[in-house]
Amino acid sequence: MLTERVRSGALPPVSERLPENPVVIVPMEEIGTYGGTLRRALRNREHLWTLHW
Repeated sequence: MLTERVRSGALPPVSERLPENPVVIVPMEEIGTYGGTLRRALRNREHLWTLHW
């Protein structure tokens, strides 16, 4: 899908979209574990799509 957009000129190539010196965040100790359970509490309907860490 993105390749088609780049070919048509609707989207610039990745090399033109990335900054010259991108920020790379290195893990302090180790990479985290994928999976698990995200638990959250809803106080009202407005919080339905809001994540609080």
